[in-house]
Amino acid sequence: MEKKRVEFIDLAKGFCIILVVFNHIHKGFDAPYMLADSFKMFRMPLYFFLSGLFFKKYEGFGGFMKRKTNKLLIPFAFFFLLTSFLVPNIILYLTQSLFKPRLLWSFFYPEFFPNFPIWFLLCLFEMNIIFYLIYLIAGKCKNHEILVMTILSGIIGYVGYYLGHNQLNLYMFLDTAMSALPFFYVGFITRKYTTILQANRIDKFNIPIACVLMLITYLFACHIDYSTNNFIQVSFLRVYGCGLAGVFAVIFISKAIKKLPYISYLGRYSIMLLCTHFIIVSYLNPRLKSFISSDWVAIFVSLTITLALYAVIIPFMKRFMPHVTAQKDVINIK
Repeated sequence: MEKKRVEFIDLAKGFCIILVVFNHIHKGFDAPYMLADSFKMFRMPLYFFLSGLFFKKYEGFGGFMKRKTNKLLIPFAFFFLLTSFLVPNIILYLTQSLFKPRLLWSFFYPEFFPNFPIWFLLCLFEMNIIFYLIYLIAGKCKNHEILVMTILSGIIGYVGYYLGHNQLNLYMFLDTAMSALPFFYVGFITRKYTTILQANRIDKFNIPIACVLMLITYLFACHIDYSTNNFIQVSFLRVYGCGLAGVFAVIFISKAIKKLPYISYLGRYSIMLLCTHFIIVSYLNPRLKSFISSDWVAIFVSLTITLALYAVIIPFMKRFMPHVTAQKDVINIK
């Protein structure tokens, strides 16, 4: 039987994936807005936090690897081959390429992803492996597990931040996996030591707390980019302080609202949007720009059409593509 879902978590993921789609649509237009840097501070950290929130050791490292391969690596590999290699080359052969096709080994270089958003799946896979190794090491330090996990996660996070601060990039998004690891760790600690997933006494203050946290994020936000691990001229405390403030703001808002049917639905199947929305956006944006004079009108039309299409796309992918969208396992766990 399927485990009961935590509704407000699906809503939080829904808000997050909408921000991701909006960001990729917005990049195609010249329409600056005041919350752009604020959203960047917590948009991707929220996903890393939620992954840590539901971290489990499962049957051991082997079982953990199989599960994360099913949920992250196989979807990444499938959509990389399909949308970054096969389809672009076929389109290029037949007509004109929608994306620039790349060689198979181009996944080593972040800037070479035609379907760029799938970088997140590879990065999150690496982060899960790093954290599991930290978990195993800490488990050998009886009575000091949390201290060891805190120190190791902090050190690795700082190394990743240092690389980004000095424009030193590693292949395959490993630098981002390192710099974003503290968000994963805070998610793990939050699940372990709080009742955030259950109703509790402070829930009546969720909205006021969220407003304060969002104000902090807005006031201290700065330009960063997790996909390229870019933290130039940004302090360590600012990156993680603003990031966590924004993350918890979205969590508290989502917990107060609990559920918004279609947004929660998109959140539940956010991996499908992540892997495919860029194809839709890349097709829609140039065409909307050609006959809509206002950039902001074109942006919201593109966003509305893109999100509405998933009322059809999600059921289709659930029915015909469950093994490559993390709905069914390719590798048998048992």
